[in-house]
Amino acid sequence: MWLSRVINLSRKSVKPRFTIRPLPKSGESLTGYLLRVVHMNFVDLNNLLTSVHNGSRRRTDHQIDILPERVIDLEALSGIVGVPLPQLRAMTFQSAVEKYVDQIDTSQDYPTAMRDMTDKTYRRFCPVCLQEDGVLKLIWQVKEVEICDKHHVRLTSKCPACGTEQPFLSKNIAVLRCVSCGSKLASHSVRKVEDTDLIVAQLRIYSDWRYLKDSSFSSLVPEIKNYTKEKSLAIAVLYLLQGKPEAYNPESIQPRLRKLTQGLVRMVRDDNDPKRVSVAQSLSILRRLNLEPSDLQSIYIPDSFIASLYTSKYSLGSCLAPWCKFCGTSNGMRRILRKFCFIENRTRYAYPSVCTGCYMRYGITDNQWRNVPMSFCDGIDLTQKVRKLLNAGASQTEITRKLKIRRPQLARVIGYLANHQLLDDSLVKNYTPLSVPDNVLECVKQIGPFVSEIGQAKAKKLYGWQKADFYYYMAMAEVQAYFSFDKESNIPIRCKSVKKRRVITKEEARKLGVIIEQWKMSDTKINFQSLAKTLNCPATLLYEKPYKNIIKAAQTEQQMLLLKKEKKGLRNKAKNFIDTKLEYGEPIVAYEVYANIGRRVNYLKRHFPWLRKWITLVAKKDHENRFKEKKTS
Repeated sequence: MWLSRVINLSRKSVKPRFTIRPLPKSGESLTGYLLRVVHMNFVDLNNLLTSVHNGSRRRTDHQIDILPERVIDLEALSGIVGVPLPQLRAMTFQSAVEKYVDQIDTSQDYPTAMRDMTDKTYRRFCPVCLQEDGVLKLIWQVKEVEICDKHHVRLTSKCPACGTEQPFLSKNIAVLRCVSCGSKLASHSVRKVEDTDLIVAQLRIYSDWRYLKDSSFSSLVPEIKNYTKEKSLAIAVLYLLQGKPEAYNPESIQPRLRKLTQGLVRMVRDDNDPKRVSVAQSLSILRRLNLEPSDLQSIYIPDSFIASLYTSKYSLGSCLAPWCKFCGTSNGMRRILRKFCFIENRTRYAYPSVCTGCYMRYGITDNQWRNVPMSFCDGIDLTQKVRKLLNAGASQTEITRKLKIRRPQLARVIGYLANHQLLDDSLVKNYTPLSVPDNVLECVKQIGPFVSEIGQAKAKKLYGWQKADFYYYMAMAEVQAYFSFDKESNIPIRCKSVKKRRVITKEEARKLGVIIEQWKMSDTKINFQSLAKTLNCPATLLYEKPYKNIIKAAQTEQQMLLLKKEKKGLRNKAKNFIDTKLEYGEPIVAYEVYANIGRRVNYLKRHFPWLRKWITLVAKKDHENRFKEKKTS
């Protein structure tokens, strides 16, 4: 049984400094240093962190090694441990984060810059370094760091004896022992890595992170005039990805990098865009281009490249329909302002527009002004082909076979040709109604946005319109203007494949965090299905980042908390049962203890091997004592 003395560290009663104040070691993390300090002064780490907590809503201990002042009052901690503030900050990744964000105290910037870069759950270490120096280094928590740069052995978070993962903070870590079996984590008997390529790559990673941690400068790139640190870095990344051109050209970007570059361009243009350059992105790009982080300090970005990021709005092109009075000019062109884009056959057309002379649709794709053949407005090419064949005397059956189109689509094109008087005189009477209703637009509004068989069937039922009449009326200028510019019309210009996907809202994300915190401290098991049911959303949404990682981490933490709670309960049950047996002088039998605490021996071997060994030793000792008493009597 070990004895500990817990000192109450409330701010009113704590002494200004600890009695024992060791000096920080080279490369040591702030949490590793605090573990050493509290162990030497017989203080509970949780009490220390609670006493210097800065009042933020939630205390996340892994942030102490990244941005400590988001979690604790670093000035108060400096007074307690007797280490100057700059030295405490040097034991964290704060100087690295400062190179990526302008305002270090904002809560949104830190997760973006360092997202998923460090291990937040387990403590990683080099067993040989622990044997030699006994120090928990900060850089070991970086996930991409796999080996020790000094001894070339793989970093691990597992106990060499029992294989248990070591938690980020614990009393045993302070003395470099396993949290489960108590074995030493330090060891010399570890195999070195022989892969030369891996060693070289890892030494490059060490070099990059040492440069990021250098506090002698606060920005990776020279800040561009009138731009923040974040935007300057984004511009530099875009400049390097393009191969240092004079002007930005989105077409030269590799397809797999387009999403990243488009986001960075939006961030440079818009102050409210949340996109940021992360540590992982910048290091990945530099390594791909075989550049060192220090090379960014001498980078020069021409003004022409920065100006090219702000492309001017496209001017509306000219009408391309030969029969239109506005052909070759943009006089009749109007933007369809309430529509953002056309998407037809997986091709996106920006700046959707319509010519008020012929009511053909237009848009921009691949920087080219093009006619858009849409499902409710056939393009110029098809219209000209049908006109030529029809005027040549071809039947509708022959046209559908030759052009491989359906009859309703042909009827729609013929209605357009008849309305715009593009048919020979001999054909006009076959496709032109005898009269046009005075309230044709009101009739169309009743029919709805169906320029198809559905709309034709509805029109025939409501007004008795025949097929040729229906498509003739639909091609009228006032009807097309209604479809193009009236907010009441609802022509679906986006295909089903680009339907906006359901995403987790900010309120649901906030609620998810609250539920996870509540469930972690209860017996309610955290899983994706239960959380989705509580949030009333599909479970597939929770499998996306960052929610998947948050839930996985919460499951691990809950499991540890439940095991810790179970450990305490089983220990108390076993102790009470054994004390009762001893009080009444009854023999202690191991299987009776297992039955009393409600756990099989295999379960204890797997989860609590120390408890099984203790029960076995107690039962064996009791048996030996009884045998001795019987022998002497």
